[in-house]
Amino acid sequence: MAAAKAFLQHEPESGNPRHDPWSANLKLDEVGRFSMDRDRKFHNDERMMRYYVKPSAEVPGFALRDGYETWTTPEDEKDHINEMLMWVIHNKEKFQEQPSEDGIVSLNTDFVCKRGLLARVMCTPYENNEELAIAVTKFRGTYFMCEISTVLLSPEEELEELSEEEAKELRQLLYGGYKFEQYVTADKPGGEPDTTKPVNSCEQFYRVLRAGLKSHSLVYCGEVDAYDPEDDNQFVELKTSRIADLLIPRRTNNFKRFKLIRTWAQSVTTGVDKIVYGFRDDNNTICAVRDLQTSQIPAIVQDLDSPWNPRVCFSFLDQFLKFVKSRITIANHKSVYLVTWQPSKKPWNKPYYDPIKDVRCERMGRDSDHAFLPQWFVEWDGWSK
Repeated sequence: MAAAKAFLQHEPESGNPRHDPWSANLKLDEVGRFSMDRDRKFHNDERMMRYYVKPSAEVPGFALRDGYETWTTPEDEKDHINEMLMWVIHNKEKFQEQPSEDGIVSLNTDFVCKRGLLARVMCTPYENNEELAIAVTKFRGTYFMCEISTVLLSPEEELEELSEEEAKELRQLLYGGYKFEQYVTADKPGGEPDTTKPVNSCEQFYRVLRAGLKSHSLVYCGEVDAYDPEDDNQFVELKTSRIADLLIPRRTNNFKRFKLIRTWAQSVTTGVDKIVYGFRDDNNTICAVRDLQTSQIPAIVQDLDSPWNPRVCFSFLDQFLKFVKSRITIANHKSVYLVTWQPSKKPWNKPYYDPIKDVRCERMGRDSDHAFLPQWFVEWDGWSK
């Protein structure tokens, strides 16, 4: 276990370990916060923000199955980017050059989406299994993007494709991530975790960020798990993984190659500096908790054969956004384009290749199931007539 502890406590040789030089690629600026409550109601504030509470025991013994039977999940997972659009409606002034009661012609922004979509695109050059599928609509000069993998199938529908035993095991793993969050967060600074309450994964806290990547301007939201006022006021990403990922060399390599790139991409795009991993045993019990800085991750993976490179990730995101701009020119809320990439196109014997040449763009019909901009947003009275 000492080796595992050292593995996640890598420190750069020089510089500020909490400053991620790669975050400068996005020029992040927080422009807002919002919350979704237990009933999936939108609130233009931070009421659902959680506060990190560091476990006191070296081996916490958190039982991740406890309370599974009372777990509440959103009834409708297919909310597309509605919560992000709700924030836009409540914050019209964020898109005006000068405060005014007049309607706005546009958002003066190239892209609006969720953080998860950007992280997925950034990881694509190193992806081996998951297809990239994104619906795009250009409306009033802005490209609105929505990841299709979260639209076509809800978690319940995905589970129907599995056996009853496989579905239960997967649901318990999904639940365990939320339960871990409950074990290590409180609802107020200095508070204590309340693990007796049923877990409700409808409750979410988001940061809204304005970012600039080369010639592109973006506004997007990213869910943040917790805030740590005791550790330099850092936002915190909470994750779980198997303890074998730290103890078995082959599993450790896979952890670095596939899990840490996603964790890094999710964190760097949301301005999250601190990541806390809870490692579970075969009984779904947390037996170790380790934390690391987002800035440390690129150095941690350098001992891999052909490690992933943050520069490649940002470069592909830039190329992808250029591709969207070049292929989608019709600005109409009823026009939906499907932008896709398939991992089967990737050469099996190359750890990295340029995937932009295999990205495809197809215009969907007017009544496409992929349409995602709601009418209430299109007809918002904040738009100029």
